[in-house]
Amino acid sequence: QYTVQLCTGNVRGAGTDANVFVTLAGKKATTARTHVTGCKFTSGSTETFVMVTKDVGDLKNLTVEHDNTGFGPSWFLDKVTVTDPTSNQTMVFPCGVWLARDEGDGEIKRVLHPSHTSPPPPSHTYLVTTVTGDMKGAGTDSSVLISLQGNMAASGEWRLENSRTNFERGRKDTFCLKMTDLGNLHHVTIRHDNRGTSPSWYLVHVEVQDERGVVYHFPCNQWLSRDEGDSCIERTLTLGGGAEQVESADRSGDQSMGPTSQQHRYVLLVGTGDQAGSTGTANAYVTLHGGGRGTERVWLDRRHLQRGHTHKCEVLSSVLVDRIDKICVGHDSPGHVTSWYLEKIEVEVCPGGQKVTFPGQGWLRSEDGKVERELCLAPPTPSNLWTVCIWTSDLLGAGTDANVFLQVFGEGGRGSKKTLLGSSVESFERGEVDMFEIELEGLGTPKKIVIGHDNTGP
Repeated sequence: QYTVQLCTGNVRGAGTDANVFVTLAGKKATTARTHVTGCKFTSGSTETFVMVTKDVGDLKNLTVEHDNTGFGPSWFLDKVTVTDPTSNQTMVFPCGVWLARDEGDGEIKRVLHPSHTSPPPPSHTYLVTTVTGDMKGAGTDSSVLISLQGNMAASGEWRLENSRTNFERGRKDTFCLKMTDLGNLHHVTIRHDNRGTSPSWYLVHVEVQDERGVVYHFPCNQWLSRDEGDSCIERTLTLGGGAEQVESADRSGDQSMGPTSQQHRYVLLVGTGDQAGSTGTANAYVTLHGGGRGTERVWLDRRHLQRGHTHKCEVLSSVLVDRIDKICVGHDSPGHVTSWYLEKIEVEVCPGGQKVTFPGQGWLRSEDGKVERELCLAPPTPSNLWTVCIWTSDLLGAGTDANVFLQVFGEGGRGSKKTLLGSSVESFERGEVDMFEIELEGLGTPKKIVIGHDNTGP
């Protein structure tokens, strides 16, 4: 018997009435997909049930999922704990994300790994203050979420909640967030979920104070609204007017990234593969290199790493690399997701600078020990592609549905291999022009061609 505890997050709408299932995987065996019965998954609750099954050995991972049924199937799962009856050892499987079709990355099934695979990060306190405008309709009853971006790490997305009614007209609201140390903050991304009877929100500014006493100012002075302004409900805010040093902020490590450093903007198109298990990670980063210069790690929001999607995101760095020839991309593999299949990253230096593409096409996963990859620009290769245009006569019966082949001869009598041109069903119709690209390597200037068909077809 395994004792399993499922802890639902303490956020708005976190509970679910869908059917929940758990599967345990160990070194010896994997259990059947087990329906969790007799539990009510409400916001902030911890539900316990007992799985009666054979010994699976040392636990490697578990799968938790729901069937998306019921009136409120969306579920924010904080963590799962499992007590092994053999060793009486309790293992914690962190989650911290939505299992929901309408939240996060849209997935309702998660593979979770035990937290002992990576040590818990040190706790660091940030006080986040929002100021709502003092005009009609400025307040919102939507849920507000924020992510903080620093030179050492990214926070991921946090819901701003406390015991008060927040985000009312003309109000200042303060929230205490405990997370890993992010270093010096560059920018924040803030949004709301556009729910409730009055979702529109006019945000004046955001202030963030770290436990060293540094206060970062992020001006906004815009609507986050589908009905006002530019209809955007998400804003990325950069430092405005520097930052106040309330008290000494001595720190080890990189001193070049102070709060008042000039920031250079890069636009990234990040393509994540559609392979199973490639759902991204909460802490992915990129460093840009070229001309003997390199940026610090710039962190990517988890929402830009969804399986099978290409997302555009903007990142800031104090270092300008205007001729990029190499990037390093990786993740620090904490939490519930440790695998990411990177298809490609396209980088643009703004405004109007270099634009380059780095093909990835590979996994970054902790179980392989490969959580960082270096991607370089491939040297340009001369094109051997030639365009072939074929005009079919407009005479009665001039078209063919046979397979057409072409062979090209170049200098010195060298000939290409015989090439099949297109599909006979769609090509070579009466009075039409068909264009094809073929590869001719090492032939020089074409001197002669041989064209024919195989006399097949009706």
